[in-house]
This record gives sequence, C-alpha cells and structure tokens, in this order.
Amino acid sequence: MKKLSALLLSLSLIFTAIPAYNNNTYAEVSKTITKEIDLTTQYEVTNIFDGDTIAIKIDGEEQRIRLLQIDTPEVNHKDIKKSIPMALKATEFTSNFVKDKKITLEFDKEQKDQYGRWLAYVYVDGKCLNEELVKNGFAKVVKYGENTKKYDDYKKIEKELREKKIGIWKDIKANYPSNNKSQQNTKQQSNTQKTTQANNTKAVTKTDNASNTNTAQSKIKGNKKTKVYHVPSGAYYNKVSDENAVYFDTEEDAKKAGYRASER
Repeated sequence: MKKLSALLLSLSLIFTAIPAYNNNTYAEVSKTITKEIDLTTQYEVTNIFDGDTIAIKIDGEEQRIRLLQIDTPEVNHKDIKKSIPMALKATEFTSNFVKDKKITLEFDKEQKDQYGRWLAYVYVDGKCLNEELVKNGFAKVVKYGENTKKYDDYKKIEKELREKKIGIWKDIKANYPSNNKSQQNTKQQSNTQKTTQANNTKAVTKTDNASNTNTAQSKIKGNKKTKVYHVPSGAYYNKVSDENAVYFDTEEDAKKAGYRASER
C-alpha cells in the first residue's frame, strides 16, 4: 500500500504540469511547425503522459511523441487514483527511463498520426524505450498504421511474456478494459443484428403466409370428395378441409373441371 501511495504521489507530480489534450489543437500545431525533427539531434523530454506517450520541445513548441508498435494501459488523467495500477507502473518506467537523459528518435514509414503526434522509436544511450516496455511486461505489441519495422521482433518478445504471464499478461482483460468494452459492444451489435435479421425473416415469412392465405381465400374452392365448389362468401367455404380443397380462379374453371355450384 505504501508503494502504491508513493507511486501515486510521484506520478501526480509528473501529471500536474500536463495540459488537457486536445486532438484538434495538436493536429493544427503540427501543421504549423516548419522545422522537422532531426534524427541525430538529442531532445529533452518535457512531459510524460503515460507509458507510451511523451513530449519534447522544438523551437519552443511542445511536440507529442507516440511510441511505435506498442500500447501501454491508459492512465486516467481525470482522476489518477482511479488509474489501472499497471498504467501507473508503465508511466513510472518510462519516466525513470528518460529521467535526466537526452533522447533520440527513429521513424518508420509514417512520421505522424491523425492527431499530429510524431510516431517514433525512442532511444536513450542506445537502448530503445519501446522495446524495453515490451520486455518488462508493461506494453502489448500493436500495429500502428503502416509502421511495421520492428513488429515481428517485438511479437517474439511478447509471445514469451504472454506464455509466462508476466506484467500486463497476468490479467490482460483487467489491464485493457476499454478493449473488453469494445468487444462487448461488437458482440452486442452482432447479436442485435442477428435478432433483427431473425425477426425480419419471421415477419417476411408471416407476411408471405398471410399473402398466400389471402390469395387462396379469394379463389373458388372445390371439394374433391363431393365435386362441389364454393365461392368465398358461401356458407360452407371455410368448412372444406385443406386435405380435400382444390382452388380455381373462376367459377367457369371449376365447372370445366366437373364441379357444380354449392346451393349455399
């Protein structure tokens, strides 16, 4: 409990200076930045948002860096105390990894995402933060757009941790609850669609049956046993059993088939 309290305190200090994240604002800011990130330049980390998102400054503008190929549990920025413990631990790991250090960046196919964040592999003294987060059980491996340079290598590392249930893999559902909700919603939508389709099928079948019944009832009905035909308004029209019933479009057709008209 003491460890968790200390962790919350240290992280609250990290997050105190973090402004609210507005996707549109950062997308717009990224468009106005003329100076591209230099791969050989070392940068100081100015903010840590969670295990897989940090920030650096270029020409006085804070630029977010989204670590490629990985996804750490999300921190609850509205109430840090309600955050998943592994989200806080992943953030602390990233904080310790870059603390008082300069970082360098490596890109893949795409340099930015739709939110204007830089997509990169982050290095400190030749060590890759992305890879270390996976190795230490703080992140799962994900494909991020068309960036797949290190995907297969990370997947091999992840496989071993998943089998040994290390870190996030001890309880993957608890560490990524939003994924569970998404899957549940997809399942519910699928079930709803199936129910709707089934109801529609029943409705169509019912309509077809009713249509067939209405069509049959508008015809002349003959009794195969008695060779008597009945008009729809006749007293005995509905008394002819389905087994003995035969239908004609007109009275003339019934007469031609050897049937005589009912007296009632």
